[in-house]
Amino acid sequence: MKRDTHRVLQITVIYLFAGFLVADGAAVLLFSTLVEGLHHLMQGDYGEVVLGLLDRVPLALILAEILYTLLRFSKEGTLEATPFWLSASSPPFPASWP
Repeated sequence: MKRDTHRVLQITVIYLFAGFLVADGAAVLLFSTLVEGLHHLMQGDYGEVVLGLLDRVPLALILAEILYTLLRFSKEGTLEATPFWLSASSPPFPASWP
């Protein structure tokens, strides 16, 4: 019994540490995107600003998804395929569209 409790505590600490690493990585990623975006914006490189946002914001969302999965697993102890963020939507045209 004592050994099982110790094992669960070790696993929880590992997942919490991994969660902190993922959260820190996302924060650094968003901060660097903001700094570089402001730098390019001041130089008038609007295309670079848009490309930077399109490049890094989805990556930050992926990191948020991983963090959500880690937190949920540390609470429940099981993994389920439940999405944190849905990117799919209904098709823009009906199925009978030519």
